[in-house]
Amino acid sequence: MTEKNFIPNKTALITLIAACLVVIISLGIRQTFGLFFFDFEVDLGCTQTEFGFAMGIQLFFWGLLGPIFGIITDKFSGRVAVFIGFLFYLAGIYFLNYGPNTGSWFTFDIGILIGIGLGATAISIPISIVAKHFPLNTRTMATGIVTAAGSFGYFVSPLYTKYTLVEYGWNATLFLFAVMIICGLVISLFLSTPMQLIKQEQEYEKKQSAMEAIREAFSNKSFNYLTLGFFVCGWHIALVATHIPMHIRDKGLEDWTATAILALIGLFNIFGTLSSGYLSTRISKKKLLSAIYLLRGVSLIYFIFMPASTINAVIFGITFGYLW
Repeated sequence: MTEKNFIPNKTALITLIAACLVVIISLGIRQTFGLFFFDFEVDLGCTQTEFGFAMGIQLFFWGLLGPIFGIITDKFSGRVAVFIGFLFYLAGIYFLNYGPNTGSWFTFDIGILIGIGLGATAISIPISIVAKHFPLNTRTMATGIVTAAGSFGYFVSPLYTKYTLVEYGWNATLFLFAVMIICGLVISLFLSTPMQLIKQEQEYEKKQSAMEAIREAFSNKSFNYLTLGFFVCGWHIALVATHIPMHIRDKGLEDWTATAILALIGLFNIFGTLSSGYLSTRISKKKLLSAIYLLRGVSLIYFIFMPASTINAVIFGITFGYLW
């Protein structure tokens, strides 16, 4: 396939690049919060229970605000939605760094504010913006590139975050995050949403009300199964990203092992995404998805029940990352 066939126009190319940078910043930062726990425990008096609860609240608001930012995208454009999301993200990082940031304020900062920011800047909204620029025959490839960019963010962010935490402390690391988010605010302005296409789709969809659309969705068995699958997916992926550093220390391994696991997950997720995309054109998608979930379970069982060691941690990072 030639570049001419793949990239419809200059606007599509700029939007694709901007969306990739947005998810690298947003998901890259999100992947590293578990590495901060020990500093938050000492300096902010945060317990493991409080930290886990705050991260759970973050995921809740991430999911809750996703549809709302989708509406904003359809009414005002994607750049508006992502820009607003980065403002909330920046506010959460700012208050987490400079206070108030203890007790319930900690949950508000890292849970609610950053969770709202993720609702617009994480993978779903950027992918939806990019998808509207590409025809059906290249849309999967374009959105796959954005997904792979998020994986690249997963890979590099634990490495530089661990370095800055050790060398300069958590305050300086959060300041670095704030600078990256400010860059994200500028990058979001380069996202372009084809509003004319959206208006045409809305005119077509006026024949069906929102409640009718919801009833139609939930009457579809595949939709319900897929939704339950995403619930399970979010449950254990969030558990790994949040609690791996604490688990590694509890097992008596070096702190860098947790960083290696998180980085390996990001690196091998790139290969896993490409592999699953290819296999989905060759075999049943539902069978492929079932196999991925099954093998994830095997990877988790291996990591939990095998003797704690650096080798087993690396094996888990590679296998779970490939299936991420």
